[in-house]
Amino acid sequence: MRARGRPIVGGIAGFFFGLFLAADLVLFGAIKFKDLTIVILPVAGIVVGILLGLFPPLRRGRAVTTTPAAPNEEPTP
Repeated sequence: MRARGRPIVGGIAGFFFGLFLAADLVLFGAIKFKDLTIVILPVAGIVVGILLGLFPPLRRGRAVTTTPAAPNEEPTP
């Protein structure tokens, strides 16, 4: 099975997201520094980042090609 997304990049991004979320919660006083949540958030970020990274991003629709008007013509309303 070939992974279409980027699970390694997702795991790294999830780790940093969890780490900075834990740091913000400690700095704003929402959780105490000795709380176990500080360890859980980066690990949960890695897991969620890898899971989201397994799926490819949404595909774009087909590009609409338009032909430009001739230089001497005025566009019709």
